[in-house]
Amino acid sequence: FLIANRFDVADATPYGTTHRFIAISGLVLATVTQALWPAYTEAIARGDAAWAKRTLIRTLKLSLVVQCSVFLVVMAVGKPVIRLWATADAEPTWAMLLAINAFFFLAAVDACFYAMLMAMSRFRSMIAALVCFGAPAVGLAFAYADQLGPAGVAAVVLLIPQAGRFLLAAIDTALAFRDPAIFPASPTPADGSVYPRPDHGPDDRQGPGPPQTPAEPR
Repeated sequence: FLIANRFDVADATPYGTTHRFIAISGLVLATVTQALWPAYTEAIARGDAAWAKRTLIRTLKLSLVVQCSVFLVVMAVGKPVIRLWATADAEPTWAMLLAINAFFFLAAVDACFYAMLMAMSRFRSMIAALVCFGAPAVGLAFAYADQLGPAGVAAVVLLIPQAGRFLLAAIDTALAFRDPAIFPASPTPADGSVYPRPDHGPDDRQGPGPPQTPAEPR
């Protein structure tokens, strides 16, 4: 909308076509990450921070591998494929292709954090990113649109808010794992043994009260 408003409508065509083209590659990965939302919710209800953290790290690694591959392929063949898929008028500049491609790279990794945060009902990082990064980015792009050009406007509007979302989501997720209200400290020691109940003696097999002294041999 901003590109079409400040420039010619034809300048918005490469942006819209490129955006839809790259978005197709992220649908499958987004489906995988968002499907973990119920699993994270169950892990939080159990207080199983270890499983949640382990699954989040695995999902982040998968997203990084997949999106790095997509990023390189799009940068290598994106322009000719878009030209064949649509028309020559829809072919983006290298700067616009890079900006939109980088946006979807950050969005895919960012989705891993937000699947966890939504399971925790923590939305403050989303709101903070919108207020602190989204609104200023739109204002900056609108004020300096003539100097930035269509590709620069796309980069500012897409990358600044998304980078802010990614940073705040990573910080908020790290803080959430340390929040005892979400993951209470487990009473189970690291070696897997069970602490004796307070009303038992050293031998947990005995009933309440002081430990019984074994009878002396005759």
